[in-house]
Amino acid sequence: NNDNEPLNDFLRPDGTITTDVGEFTAPYSLTGNPECKSPSEINRKQPMCNAHPDSHCDFWFNKDNFNSPFFRCFDKVDPEPFQQNCAEDTTCRENACDSAVAYAALCSAHNVAVDAPDQCLSLSCPA
Repeated sequence: NNDNEPLNDFLRPDGTITTDVGEFTAPYSLTGNPECKSPSEINRKQPMCNAHPDSHCDFWFNKDNFNSPFFRCFDKVDPEPFQQNCAEDTTCRENACDSAVAYAALCSAHNVAVDAPDQCLSLSCPA
């Protein structure tokens, strides 16, 4: 709901309220496309996180990297928490772009124009 009332933000079509993202999104899911993740897979960490963090995390959020797309913003927004979240995300969920897009948005809020990396701007689920 768009009424600034946090208590009903996860109001389902049947009138019940949930705090689980998967339960909330399930009634709105599109079926029939095997490349799309099911609602039960959204924002769920795998029980065993044993992959290595994506190398993009260090490249994008390293304060000493002058080639980072976010370099101009490092003095305004501390990249360290985003680097940590990125590493965790890619280890357990394989998506470095969540942190990159969030960082770009926060930079924009601080009046620093940076673009999210190109690979984060493409659709991962075909229409």
